[in-house]
Amino acid sequence: MKKLLMTLLTGNILLTSVGTVVSCASPYTEQLDFDLTNIDETVFQNYDWTVDQMLGSELGGFQTLRSTVLEIMQSNFYTMNILKVNVDIYYGYQVSPNQDYLIDFNAVRNLLPITYFSIHITPNNQGSYLNEKWITVNTNVDLSQLSIFQNETLFYSNNPVPMDSVKLMEGFAQSINRILQTDQGYEEIVTYYRSKKMWNDNKPLPKGFFNLEINAKQDESAYLKFDAPTARLVFDPTVKDSSYKAMLDGKGFAFKQETTFLSVWNVTIESNDFNANDWRNVDWKPVPNKTYDGTTTVQDVVADVTKYLVEWSAHVHNSHFMQPQDVEVILKKGAQATANDPWPSTTQLKDLWKSSAHGNLPYVFAWFKDSKKSYIKINNKVGSAGTHVSFKLK
Repeated sequence: MKKLLMTLLTGNILLTSVGTVVSCASPYTEQLDFDLTNIDETVFQNYDWTVDQMLGSELGGFQTLRSTVLEIMQSNFYTMNILKVNVDIYYGYQVSPNQDYLIDFNAVRNLLPITYFSIHITPNNQGSYLNEKWITVNTNVDLSQLSIFQNETLFYSNNPVPMDSVKLMEGFAQSINRILQTDQGYEEIVTYYRSKKMWNDNKPLPKGFFNLEINAKQDESAYLKFDAPTARLVFDPTVKDSSYKAMLDGKGFAFKQETTFLSVWNVTIESNDFNANDWRNVDWKPVPNKTYDGTTTVQDVVADVTKYLVEWSAHVHNSHFMQPQDVEVILKKGAQATANDPWPSTTQLKDLWKSSAHGNLPYVFAWFKDSKKSYIKINNKVGSAGTHVSFKLK
């Protein structure tokens, strides 16, 4: 019995020793004082990223971006225990922690993939790892170049009032999402990702999946502004301190080449607008600060009348970005919903109709006939899109 016991003990010692030897020889041995600065960042930068791997979503079978990053780390850094590190992911290029740029995966659902991001790896309290590591991944996606976003007849607002950066950014996101939900939008974005070898046909994303969601808190930087003369948003890619820029870059809207985007407003001018109470302050008034010679022709005063109507349109509609060159004004004989009765351009003002009720001044119906800008629509079918204008003569 004693001999058998000694044999078993010897066997245990032998097995333990063999196990120890095998363990020491394994390439998976953890380095207890692993220095995170030794992580090879090209492992992430040269990774063949696909759209579904970059998604910040738990939808269906798609994993989070963090899950893919952890999987890459586990597959490539054998001496590091991923349970002993924290991994945070930020929009765009970051070199220091900033809560505004941190991707909140709990709030992310079916959105556009995060295509430009920073990985921040730090030790946690489970071990004694050293230092930290910042890694930037840029897949060079620039969705702002898609042709679906280049048509300036696409708008996101028909309420032209002054807006702050939060409302501008919210409107921008709404516009992006509306366009991406169309058949053309989906087909074009899929074609784009295929061209970059980032689309997985074996695991396609459903139509309607692509959306832009961004935390549009007030951004005091000069990155985003509204250009009034063109009624377009302008993005300044040289600005570095903008949370909007970081988030949009991260979602693939880098604005590297084209910095203006879409028309901001859609203004429709029609008769009901001109019959509103505000227009009673305009109707029948002479062109301000102008006294004409009776031989002055209609074509000579069109510019003054245009400026006059544009300024009052701004007063009524808050369409402060309208310029005289944006619309075509004619001087009509009648107020019917037709532009077929203009006064000939060579008609002298003394030959226009006169109104005894208004000082016996010559007058016309000033008429917005057409628009030279796609963001201004003139609707003459519902009535007279214009007002009376009278002229003072010397």
